[in-house]
Amino acid sequence: MEHNTRRVFYSTKCSIVNPKLPIFINAVPNLFKVQRHIHSEVGVVSTPFPKWYKDLAQGMFDLHIHASPCIYQRVADELTISKQAQELGYAGILFKCHHTLNADRAFLVRKMLPGMEIYGGLVLGNYVGGLNPDSVESALFSGAKQIWMPVFHSAHHISRFGYAGIPGLNPVVQVKRNIAQSEKKQKGICIINESGEILPEVREIIDMVADADIILSTGHISLKEIFPLIESAKRAGIKKMLVTHAEHVSTGWSVEDQVKMADMGAMIEHCYATANFDLVAKALLAIGSDRCIMVTDGGSTAHPPPLEAMKIFVEAMLKRGLTEKDIEVMTKQNPSRLLGLT
Repeated sequence: MEHNTRRVFYSTKCSIVNPKLPIFINAVPNLFKVQRHIHSEVGVVSTPFPKWYKDLAQGMFDLHIHASPCIYQRVADELTISKQAQELGYAGILFKCHHTLNADRAFLVRKMLPGMEIYGGLVLGNYVGGLNPDSVESALFSGAKQIWMPVFHSAHHISRFGYAGIPGLNPVVQVKRNIAQSEKKQKGICIINESGEILPEVREIIDMVADADIILSTGHISLKEIFPLIESAKRAGIKKMLVTHAEHVSTGWSVEDQVKMADMGAMIEHCYATANFDLVAKALLAIGSDRCIMVTDGGSTAHPPPLEAMKIFVEAMLKRGLTEKDIEVMTKQNPSRLLGLT
């Protein structure tokens, strides 16, 4: 009965609520034993942009940027990045946070920058209770535009890296608990049972996202989880299914599998942080720009600032056979539709 009530509630109320990352050879051996570090405020633009790119950037979106406050060191906070994106001509940003809900603070940034569409969402990791419908409920009340399946705490991610993190991502404070060691012992979160069926709590989350008409993303789950997730999402009526950075080191899906996902109705996300531009271009040309978005996954201190990263990414795709029209579709039209703006 509670499950059915939630579906009715969100279908009637939600519209009111909602106004390869490179692998480092030497991983940090003990990630959380560091001294307190103040979030970097160096800004997000260090070189001027040429006129042709400034023109192209008008109305652009980036639906995958990381910023402080965060448990990891970031190049700048959400307000700083958003201000400079607005100055360049961006239409909006969706910020991703690995450890907590950020849709509520995105609301405040949006109020401070009239005309900018600034949003956040929720990653279903251990920090928010994993596959927790109550956390999703809170996110929807706060105006979340995207719900990610488990990322660092997914079983697939931990099986690839040996712990719930990425080498080279440095934390901002000292924590006595040795998370790097304790999380090596975790098996991680899987969204299917031994028979390959979607778990009941995931089905409930899928229904809530469908009624809210926001983005459901695959996160860092495995291929054997992604296909039943897309199928379940489609049956539930989700119209904004997004495959998270398909060529990233934490995922690494083949072009053939990406085409299958797109054929099932999913949008495929491609990011600067993948670092393999040849592979990204091959996938984009095979899938078609109408079924893809380009993002940076920027904000890490190991990468160029997000605005510069997008320029580098755009230039790389133009050199590999994509057109400016393709770029506009993947950075403007498709992201606007995913955010429910058009």
